[in-house]
Amino acid sequence: MRGKGISREIGARWASAHAERVCSSPRSRLNRSPPNSQIVDRKSSTANPRAFTLIELLVVISILVLLMAILLPTLQQVRKQAKAAACQAKLRQWGLAFCMYMNEHNDQFDLRETRETQWWRCARPYYADLDALFLCPMATRYEVNKNDPKWAGNMAVGYGLGSKFTAWRISREFWNRGQNTPLCGSYGWNAWVPMTYSAQSGANMRPAPARSSMPFLLDCAAANGYGHWHGAPPVYDGDLSYGTTLDSSGEMKVFCINRHERATNSLFLDWSVRTVGFKELWTLKWWAGYDVCGPWTKAGGVKPDDWPAWMRHFKDY
Repeated sequence: MRGKGISREIGARWASAHAERVCSSPRSRLNRSPPNSQIVDRKSSTANPRAFTLIELLVVISILVLLMAILLPTLQQVRKQAKAAACQAKLRQWGLAFCMYMNEHNDQFDLRETRETQWWRCARPYYADLDALFLCPMATRYEVNKNDPKWAGNMAVGYGLGSKFTAWRISREFWNRGQNTPLCGSYGWNAWVPMTYSAQSGANMRPAPARSSMPFLLDCAAANGYGHWHGAPPVYDGDLSYGTTLDSSGEMKVFCINRHERATNSLFLDWSVRTVGFKELWTLKWWAGYDVCGPWTKAGGVKPDDWPAWMRHFKDY
């Protein structure tokens, strides 16, 4: 009996010593929670070293905003250039249509067909009857333009001027299309052309100028216009006002519209298309007797300060 008691005592001492060794090991100390402590969820806590801090997030957002501020103007410029190229493509399509018309009509226009505004009627058999062909991509919709000095009277008969970013409108009574919807367009032709290339034209319109220097169809706030060397430039961007009388004083304004970044697109009578600077409009050969050295040209003595303030930084011609 005495031996059994001794063995029990030895076993109890060994178990106690073994328990102390286990409790004192590093692993057991990690597994034990200190009294009155809270368990931290490291996956959802800011103590997680893999998570972003607030400062890091703000830095990333600032960089993204800076990149957008740098890239957006460039993207807008590229978009405008693409629209200008699409505008020139439409003018080339009109050039093909009128080229075929003139080839089949001995290089002449019939004034009874074209009249002064309905330039599209004579070329009707040579182009698809698509409304989009009349519209520059930068001016695809019509809005009432109260800068038009005759807008109230024009609206009464269904006609309205456009602007640099809006189209002009002509009611069906004017253009006899046979539909109820009006015609809207962004291009206007040089109304001197049919007078120059017509059997009914007077002697003062002959001889015809070089085709490469005679504008035919341009970006315009109206369906047509009579370019004149005495035509005053727009006082402000978008000015379409005339002088005291409806004479040549306001004719250049319908062509001098800032639609394509300091320039306008033009189809010439040799069927080439190119951009034309605003001040260059006064140097083009609009008809046979047009003075290309008029008062609004460098050759005519114009000075930079003579131009309206919004045009002074444009290239001189």
